[in-house]
Amino acid sequence: MNLTRSFAAEQFARGLESWQWISIGSKVPLFASPFGDVFFRADDGIWWRDTLGLAFGAESRGLIPDGGQVYGFKTPPVLG
Repeated sequence: MNLTRSFAAEQFARGLESWQWISIGSKVPLFASPFGDVFFRADDGIWWRDTLGLAFGAESRGLIPDGGQVYGFKTPPVLG
C-alpha cells in the first residue's frame, strides 16, 4: 500500500481552496495521505493537516484509490 500521494502545485491549490481558514499562508504542500491529510513545509518546520487516518481499514475492505486519488466521506464523521 502506498501511504503517500503526490500532486502538482495546481492540484494542491484547488484541493486546499476551502481550507484557507486554517492559515495555510506560505506553507508548501509536500504530499498527501490516502485520506487527503496534507503535509506542508514551512520556515518553522513540517505541518500536518489531518482529516482522519483510516487508510489501512479502508484497504482491508477493498477500498483502494489509485495513485491520483484520495479517500473521502459521503458524510463527514463529525456530522454523524
